[in-house]
Amino acid sequence: MTSRRSVFTRLALFATAVMVALTVGGCVATAPVAPAAPDGGGQAGDRVMMRISIEGLKYLNSFSLLARPVKGGEPVKIQGWGMGSSGYWSTYYDEVEKGELVAFSLPAGEYEIYSFVATASAWGGPRTVSPEKNFSFPFRVQAGETAYLGNLLVRFRGDSGVASARVGTVWIDGQRKIAFEPIVRDTRSRDFKEMESRFPELKPDLVKVRLLK
Repeated sequence: MTSRRSVFTRLALFATAVMVALTVGGCVATAPVAPAAPDGGGQAGDRVMMRISIEGLKYLNSFSLLARPVKGGEPVKIQGWGMGSSGYWSTYYDEVEKGELVAFSLPAGEYEIYSFVATASAWGGPRTVSPEKNFSFPFRVQAGETAYLGNLLVRFRGDSGVASARVGTVWIDGQRKIAFEPIVRDTRSRDFKEMESRFPELKPDLVKVRLLK
């Protein structure tokens, strides 16, 4: 008999294998994944580090952010929490905060985080959801610099709170939508400590703090 965990594992693998689809003017395009930050031997580079987290969804399979150049260009997906994350199975069933410290590399320039993609089985089956309307958290990638953006937490708030200007909504089926709120936090004390083991090639004294606003 197939175990419950085995069933959920296959569902999660199926969900995380779904390509990110962006609809722009009726056209559908896919967003490539932002490359992992290379090992620079402790040297600064065109890199970004941040914590990506989500709260308020049960049975979350994966959560990623979408970013794009401010002056136009192809979007990229910043992979966050998923099956490879620490504590996936211990927090998969709960509505607790689920997050991941990530480091990635982008060409120098001005960017914005404008959307997210969440895949969960919280609504009766695997569904991939994104905001109805884009938001904007600008950030800069400086040549020869490693920037720390802080923590972007997306907190799902159920059916309430839609009147707030900082709250958005996602459709979870053809008739229901739920609210979320993106929140920026400075979690550098935790993140810099974790960076030592997770990204030993990135040194705190070479990281420039550029918190999202």
